[in-house]
This record gives sequence, C-alpha cells and structure tokens, in this order.
Amino acid sequence: MLFSRTFVGMLLGLSVLGLSILGLSACGPRLKTPALVSFEQQKLDQSKVQKLQNQCPDLMTEALKYYEQALEAHNDNEAERSSYFIKLAQISWQTAERRSQYLEHRSKMSIVKARLDQAQSLLNLALKRKQELKDMQVKQADLIRKEASAREQSRKQSEQAQGEQVKIALNLAREARAEALKVTAPEFAKGLYNKGETALKSAEAAIQRADFLNAERIAKGASEDFKAAQVAATPLFEKEQKKQALNQRMNDLLRDASSIIGGSAVMESRGIVLTVSGLYKRGKQTSRAPEILGDLVKLISNYKEFRLIIEGHTTSHGSRAKKLAKTETMANEVMNYIKAQVGGDLKVGALGRGDYAPFVANTKSPQNERVDIVFFKPRIK
Repeated sequence: MLFSRTFVGMLLGLSVLGLSILGLSACGPRLKTPALVSFEQQKLDQSKVQKLQNQCPDLMTEALKYYEQALEAHNDNEAERSSYFIKLAQISWQTAERRSQYLEHRSKMSIVKARLDQAQSLLNLALKRKQELKDMQVKQADLIRKEASAREQSRKQSEQAQGEQVKIALNLAREARAEALKVTAPEFAKGLYNKGETALKSAEAAIQRADFLNAERIAKGASEDFKAAQVAATPLFEKEQKKQALNQRMNDLLRDASSIIGGSAVMESRGIVLTVSGLYKRGKQTSRAPEILGDLVKLISNYKEFRLIIEGHTTSHGSRAKKLAKTETMANEVMNYIKAQVGGDLKVGALGRGDYAPFVANTKSPQNERVDIVFFKPRIK
C-alpha cells in the first residue's frame, strides 16, 4: 500500500514538471524562419543596401516594409502571413537588384556609345591628317636639315645647362656634408657618411669625364646619403651632448657641494653624495645649523633639476628603534626646511638610516652623526 502511494506521487510530480516545461516552451521566443534570416543577412551588406536605396528607393522602401510586416507576423505566430510578406520583401529586393543591374548596364552602354562616336571622330581626323602628311613630304627634307642643325645647337646648350646643374648638385652635396659633420656623422653614422663621401668623389670624377648626366645623378645621391647620415647621427649626437652637459653639471655640483661648511662630497654610480657633519649633535641642531642649512638651500636652489634624498645617520649608541627614529627626525627636519625655502616643485625625500652606514670605522664616533644629501644622476633619454 505504501509503495502504491509513493508511485502515484511520483507520477503526479512528473506530470506537473512536464506541464511546466510545455508552458515555458509556449511562452519563449520562436526561432526565425530561414527566409527571415536570409533577408536579414542581405541587410547586413550596408554598401549594397545604400546602393539599392540610391538607385531604387521605391522598391527598397517596399522590401523593408514587407520585411517589417513579415517580422511582425512572425512574432504574432502567424507563419503563413509571415511567409507571404517575406516573399514579397524578397521579390521587391530582387526587383531592385535587377533594376540596379539594368541601370548600370544602360550607363555602360551610354559610355560605349560615346567612345564609339569618339573613335569614329578620331578615325575621320586621322584620314584627314594622312592627306596632310602626304602634302608635307616635299617640305620634310628641308626641315630635317634645319632640325639637325638645331639639335646640334641644342645639344651644346644642354651640355652647358647640365654643367650648371651639376655644379648646383655638387654644392648641395657639399652643404649636406657640412651639416652632417656638425652632428659628427663620421662617428655616429659612419656607414652612411662614408657612402656619401664615395658618391661625392664619383660625381667629381664623372665631371672630369664630361659625363654630366651621371655626375648630377650621383651628386644628388651623395646629398641624400649625407642627409640620411645627419638624421641617423643627430639623436646620438644630441645624446652625447646631453651626456657631456650632464657630466659638466655633475662636476660643477661636486665642486660646489665640496665647498659647503662641514661638507664632503663624492661622486658615486647613483650620483653625488654630500656628507654634512656638524649639523646635529645628539639629535639636536647645533649652533652652526642655520649657517649650514643656508648654504644647503643655496646649493640645492642652483641644482633643482636633481632628485634628492636626505639621509639621517647616527652613532651606534642606543637601541635600534631610537636610532632609526632619531635619524628619521633629522632627515625630515632638513627636508622640510629645504622644501620651505627652495619651493614645492623640488623632488626630495627623507630617510632615516640609523647606524647602518657609518662614515668612519669607529661606529661610536660623533662623526657618524651626520646628514647625507644624495643628488641622483638623471637618466639621459
């Protein structure tokens, strides 16, 4: 008895599930017919649609209208009505295509006819010219003699003109070489520069042979080679100039930093490190601090383009935490004072180093209580 009730309950559950699935299928969206899909794919070709609308606006309006009606009928589950309207839409579309082809064919025929008329006109003109040429044969012999004399004279004038053109081309090549030398092209673009030099010598040798045509061509090629060498060498030359200027600037900074009261400057791979002693004693600024800070402000104001970091250092007395806190306070005091005096656009940071980087070997020496100012070397782009 218990098994029968269980079985009946399972049947009722499956029946409810089946009815639910059928209800969902009835309410869900219907798949479009192949005719609708095919028409919509035709519409995706925007260039073709635009062409047909320009040439057959009435038929395209009808086709799109019938398509909308077919789509509406499809959405209303009226399959026959949808099929009817999509067939009308396809007929209108195909009629538009045929009319477009006819219009294009008619246009082409008009062009062919115009060309045929033009060809006939040219043929008539050619027949007329043929008769005229026969009449001119008698005078031709005299004209040939005169033309030969004129050609000889023209040749001499042409050679003279070519000589002038070659001179201009050579001068332009030499000017291009001079411009290339300004950016040290023989060093930074050796291959291109040497190619230009070889071409220039070849042009000069061609002039000696009176081969003016080739001389001009080769001289122009030399100009292009020198210009290419200049273009290739310019970035390297400018980078080298910047490098030299930076080295000079770094040397000036090293010199000026070494003149700071209680200062000692050295150049490292990261830049210039200025060690300043006598600014702090047991974490407090000394009586000489205002004078030293004034000199630092003047120095940093003159070298504002450098990125800075101010490091505080101390002796090995005290706990690690106290030493770090003490050196951070020292570095921040100097940084804040310099930023207030120099300006907010200064690129500067502060760092407490504790006793990790002693200045002298004796870690308890007062000389280790100092401030280091690191001027980082800029990158050359």
